[in-house]
Amino acid sequence: MNFLNTPALLYLLAIPPVVLLYFLRLRRKNRRVPSTLLWETSTADLQANTPFQRLRRSLVLFLQIALLAVLAFMIARPFLRIHALRGESVAIVIDASASMQATDVRPSRIEAAKQAAGKIIADLSKGDEACVIEAGQRTRVRAGFTTNRRVLSSAIAKVRATDTETALRDALALAVSLARKRPEAEIVLISDGAFAPLDDVALGDERVRFVQVGKECFNVGVTAMDARRDYSARGALQVFAQITSFASKPASFVLEVYHNDSLIDARPVELAAEATRGEVFANFPYEAGVVRAHLDLQDDLAVDNSGYAYLVPRGELTVLLVGEESLFLERALTVDPRARLSRVSSADFRPDTPADVRVFNGWAPDRAPDGGSLLVNTSARNGPVAVAAKVQTPTVVRWVEKHPVLRYVNFEQVAIAEALSVTARPWGQVLVEGDTTPLVVAGQQGKVRAVYIGFELERSNLPLRAAFPILIQNCLEWLATGSETIANRSVRTGEPIALTAVQSGEAATVRGPDGSVHKLNPGAGSTAFDATEAAGVYRATYPEGQFVFVANLLSGAESNLKPRSEINIGNRRVGGGSAVMTSNREIWRHLALIALLILAVEWYAYHRRI
Repeated sequence: MNFLNTPALLYLLAIPPVVLLYFLRLRRKNRRVPSTLLWETSTADLQANTPFQRLRRSLVLFLQIALLAVLAFMIARPFLRIHALRGESVAIVIDASASMQATDVRPSRIEAAKQAAGKIIADLSKGDEACVIEAGQRTRVRAGFTTNRRVLSSAIAKVRATDTETALRDALALAVSLARKRPEAEIVLISDGAFAPLDDVALGDERVRFVQVGKECFNVGVTAMDARRDYSARGALQVFAQITSFASKPASFVLEVYHNDSLIDARPVELAAEATRGEVFANFPYEAGVVRAHLDLQDDLAVDNSGYAYLVPRGELTVLLVGEESLFLERALTVDPRARLSRVSSADFRPDTPADVRVFNGWAPDRAPDGGSLLVNTSARNGPVAVAAKVQTPTVVRWVEKHPVLRYVNFEQVAIAEALSVTARPWGQVLVEGDTTPLVVAGQQGKVRAVYIGFELERSNLPLRAAFPILIQNCLEWLATGSETIANRSVRTGEPIALTAVQSGEAATVRGPDGSVHKLNPGAGSTAFDATEAAGVYRATYPEGQFVFVANLLSGAESNLKPRSEINIGNRRVGGGSAVMTSNREIWRHLALIALLILAVEWYAYHRRI
């Protein structure tokens, strides 16, 4: 036992004077009496007060000594070192990302994290409260602040690791906002640390503790997977898979390629420690269906051993070019051999002219027709932008690489002499941002789907760059009615996808790779689907057919399972520790209750002459 006020133990020196008082008695005069029969009580009192007589047994004396000792110990503030948290309110954040499925600790990291959270709940003092937050791609509050341990334990049991990256920033921001409302609050993050530094999280004065799970890393994963047309080879299909080793030793395995669950190729791979390798399957023999690249390897994480792509069947693509002549644009539109290009002047254009994609160069009708429209150096009233004026020599400052229109397109060092000054409408997404105006905008509203390129091609160096024909082909595939690009059928796990084949308000059922079934609300007016937390193949069934797409993890951060001993949150470096902590628990309140009990017994014993 330890004491916070050790000098207070000197109060124990008050015990000897109390004992000394029992050796003393009052001085009385002697009187002779014929008999002591009637004076037995007085005789006993006389003996009790005879000074320095032999000390007799006395319950009252024992109780008084015990009371003084208890009071002295109470004032010294004794405490015990126990397993406990430092806060009266604890926000438990459990990382539920894909890396937490790793099996380097048995049975898995997520189960070890749940066990650590259970220890924290068990160490709560009476009256302490806690909440449980699951940090996957989405942040879920499994249990709000409560003192009910049964509710907290049930919430921890519901935590499941998903096949996604973690949105830990959102989870910590939520935990901080909840902790600020409570005094003596503490945030406990249970994770393997497989995420980027969270430098922009404002912690304030909140106490944060990092409980690290995971021991080692032997993992090789598919970190990139794609399928695209090789327009230098007449549009032949290529499948690409990138494999990255995060292990500290070489790995040997077989890379298997499946088409609709049928094995079509297998390649032995020797990969050095912490190395990356790309495999290209050129002239892929299939034009449609699901392609899966799989690593035949036993490592610590299974979810990243497969990558998926969905191939959309090729078909003839009719393209109508309207407006000014452009040699660069015409050649880029015919790179794909399936494209059938026709031209009309602006005076001869009719909105009902059939075409999969209409390209307006330097001129556009008052309203763009239904379907896909590529607007080059022009716009329409129902287009994705509103034109105001012109600007000179705009500079590209950023572009959205993940959008299908800009896949494999790099706008670095693109020079533009003049561009339209525009404002993007709410439904238009700015894909290329200039220093003074948006340069490329895409979006869909109702039946109108449009891509806007806000400058004259001949007054820029874009047509001279290798990215130009790729950009135009991406636009055609994204805009074509009923002809989605290959990229549109693949998303990262956790990201939403637009089920473009499903009409707005139409009933649909989506079956996930984990066997889950999701119903799309017919009255919602939206065909977006966001329950993509499992990697694999999804099949959406609707009255007119089926829409198939795939979801991939493809995350180097999640595949890198190396345990982190500390993490960066805001401007702090938080070290990893155990879920069990020791804390000082004072026991003077218990001693005070014992003192009151002794005092009551002493009072009773004195009056009962015990």
